[in-house]
Amino acid sequence: MSDDRPHPIADATTIRGFLAQRPEVLLLSLTVLGYDLAVQLANRFVAVHMLDMGASAVAVGAFASLGYLVAVLYPFLGDGLPDAANDRAVVAVTGTLSACGLLFWVGAPHVGATTTTIDGFPAWVWAFVGMFVLHAWKVRGVGAAFAEVKRRVPYEPLVTGVDTTERLRRLGVVVAALPLVVLFVSVPFTPGFYVLVATAAALGLVVTVVQLVLRYHDERGPPPSFRGSATIRADVRSLPRKAFALLCGDALVEFSFGMVHVFLVLFVVNDLALEAAVLGVSLPPAATFAVLLAVEGFVALAAVVPGEELAAEFGARPTVVAGLVAGVAFPALLAFAPPVFPAVAALFALFGVRFIAVPARGEVLADLGEESVASYRTARNVAVVPSAAVGGVLYALAPSFVFVAATVVGTVGIALFCGVETLVDAVEARRPTEPRGEPTT
Repeated sequence: MSDDRPHPIADATTIRGFLAQRPEVLLLSLTVLGYDLAVQLANRFVAVHMLDMGASAVAVGAFASLGYLVAVLYPFLGDGLPDAANDRAVVAVTGTLSACGLLFWVGAPHVGATTTTIDGFPAWVWAFVGMFVLHAWKVRGVGAAFAEVKRRVPYEPLVTGVDTTERLRRLGVVVAALPLVVLFVSVPFTPGFYVLVATAAALGLVVTVVQLVLRYHDERGPPPSFRGSATIRADVRSLPRKAFALLCGDALVEFSFGMVHVFLVLFVVNDLALEAAVLGVSLPPAATFAVLLAVEGFVALAAVVPGEELAAEFGARPTVVAGLVAGVAFPALLAFAPPVFPAVAALFALFGVRFIAVPARGEVLADLGEESVASYRTARNVAVVPSAAVGGVLYALAPSFVFVAATVVGTVGIALFCGVETLVDAVEARRPTEPRGEPTT
């Protein structure tokens, strides 16, 4: 990439290197990270907003599954745009649409109120429309590049570190907890949620303007192209037997996380109605959940370095298994935890411990070839799409059902992963003699 153009945030390999970028590039990077973080935080609380609009747990699960689906598909859509498409026009349209998608979440109760009396169209359905539009920023430009970074982070960096982008996002969750706590202490949940979403939408517009002013162009090549379901199926079938077991185990573990992720806020805020007192300040349930997110994020951030050391000392497989056991045990333990803040906070810390597995989780696929690895990831991501919908059905029966079921599903996934020792041993044997290359995209 030429020196006079900004480049995607993925080019920085350390936080210090990230902050040392040229001012205009740093501005672009920070706005993109800020927008993504704001969207992620708003997404963690949207389930409560949907229930307030009359949605059921089944609808919340379907909403989250839609989010997983569009996150898988949207980065590929840029490949369908004509090469002659004006980059600045595409950035302007997709960025504006993305910000407007968030505004659907805020306006859903009011839009729904005008339509319910006409045709029975429930207000919460507009949240689905917003989710579909929200991901438009990943179609072309820096948003697409950032989406691609996020797609690879949990599976590529492995034994030698985690992508700078991911570290900054976790740090951002910890830092953002304080203003979130202040927000939900100061105002009731609904206006607080509106402020959070409106802030995210404003950041989306800022990202769009910054890209247009800096005239960002993606010179790293076209966005990832979808190679077709038949090709993906053929690649998956051609995987070595142990790699196929890894795919199944990986998908089941991620499926178990997807079953409960969107329902954590409902369980803490609605079912437990968990309150806490911090420095003499009484926190309502929404603010308490923000603190729990900070606890999880802090432990996740701190777990990477010992994860690297454990992988170097004991090998990749034991490190991965230890991290996955911590994450998979969390749902069932949470279901039966006493409704007191210290106990629940300790469990969210345990959930953060799963990130010790991140530095060692994916290099087992290094010998499969880039095309097969791409198909592997796509197949795994598609397999995880219905997880939240399944979780919604179980949560509607009883919250404890979905949490216990998630632990059972994840345990089966860990058992399958334990059958890929040969692949992991090959990685261990290769590490001392082969330098780490750049992550593939």
